[in-house]
Amino acid sequence: MIAYIIRGLMGVFAINDSGELIDKVLFPREIRKIAQKIDEESLTIEEKNLLDLLKKRGFTQFISSKRVEPYKFEENNYGEKIFRENFRSIAKKSISDTELNSFLTEIGIELSKLRIKEVVKKDSIVIQTVNAIDEIDKSINIFIARLREWYGLHFPEMGRNIDKHEKYAKLISEYGLRSNIKEKDLIDLAKTSMGIVLSENDEKILKEYAKQVNDLYNLRNHLEKYLDHVMKEIAPNTRELAGSAIGARLIALAGGLDKLAKKPSSTIQLLGAEKALFRYLRGKGRSPKYGLLFTHQLIQNAPQQKKGKVARILASKLNIAIKIDYYSKEDRSKELKEVLERSIKKIMDD
Repeated sequence: MIAYIIRGLMGVFAINDSGELIDKVLFPREIRKIAQKIDEESLTIEEKNLLDLLKKRGFTQFISSKRVEPYKFEENNYGEKIFRENFRSIAKKSISDTELNSFLTEIGIELSKLRIKEVVKKDSIVIQTVNAIDEIDKSINIFIARLREWYGLHFPEMGRNIDKHEKYAKLISEYGLRSNIKEKDLIDLAKTSMGIVLSENDEKILKEYAKQVNDLYNLRNHLEKYLDHVMKEIAPNTRELAGSAIGARLIALAGGLDKLAKKPSSTIQLLGAEKALFRYLRGKGRSPKYGLLFTHQLIQNAPQQKKGKVARILASKLNIAIKIDYYSKEDRSKELKEVLERSIKKIMDD
């Protein structure tokens, strides 16, 4: 026998294939708990209890709009239609009309709170992390410029030989005075340096300042790892195609995953190139072919004459990935990446 299982606002209801209510298990009358149960992805205790009762009565097939075992999934099924049409008459058997109206209002508010909280998490965590990384980058640029100028008074030759800012700060925080540096390329330069001599107190404050710069680099690295973790959790398909950094910045530029999911691929392709686009619209420049996506490895590795085509393909596939992340939340990252790679290969072979 078949039973349609409906998880409603008041509890779990079972309707047979004749459209009759055959059994029910009501939720406890606590608004917050009810809201949590309605949004629960797995079977609730009430559903398990109802299924046990139905099995004892000979029911073997259970149909629901929830993709949960042991249900057979059927969206907008016959049982749900019957339940919606007769909801008030079913509810009035357990509660008065006035109480029902009050209950529906309260449960609606509580469900909205839960769902808004979920949406805010998805959007704000990525956006705040991206903004934090950008602010740290600005701070590092300011501090490293000051450190190079300051330490350059003591060892100017080192600035010309060490291009990487992170390594530069690390050497100073670790060794301090030029005479203490053990790097092979710098030992001879330190002996013949034309820089000023520093006192013990000068060295101490410079090492402390360099350590603070190093700490900023470490914090930035931790934030990048954290961002990758968050993107893997909330947007795995976007992360696979764009990388966590570009994917997160696209979300930040759009103002959220929901807003990004509603944009066409042409807009995704040009996100980050707004200034160039406005110049073009005013007749003062050429039409941009890409924005933030320009930093993607596929575009960087493409020949100049094919960069535009690669950008269009990438934006098109990203548009699909973003929609899957937002609407269905399925992880189809491997499949999407294979499709993208085949499309790019076809462009390169033409």
